[in-house]
Amino acid sequence: MIIWLFTIVATTMVFGLVLWLLLTVKTPRYRVTKQQVQQLLEQVVVGQASGNDWAVFIGYQIRDNPELEKIRAQCVVIDEEEYRSHGQYLLTARGRDRVEALLRGLMNNRHVID
Repeated sequence: MIIWLFTIVATTMVFGLVLWLLLTVKTPRYRVTKQQVQQLLEQVVVGQASGNDWAVFIGYQIRDNPELEKIRAQCVVIDEEEYRSHGQYLLTARGRDRVEALLRGLMNNRHVID
């Protein structure tokens, strides 16, 4: 009888602990700053950006900053039209020019629309 009671109490405590953890732990969010976007766009223009960094940037919506989300959405379009699968640069020369225009707009605090 004591073992049965101990099992019920221990199971309830473990279940409660797991439930508490699930309710208090927040899910990770992709948060990017203006400086990080600026740095990535600069790297794309000069051919130093990694394909992984670029893919993460264009692959996740930026929900907490509408301005950066607009830039990200334009980068998705640029990627679809100007991506290169080989070489030092991720994008064609035209694509890099378009990213550079976005970068200038970001640095001047104005959004550039294609």
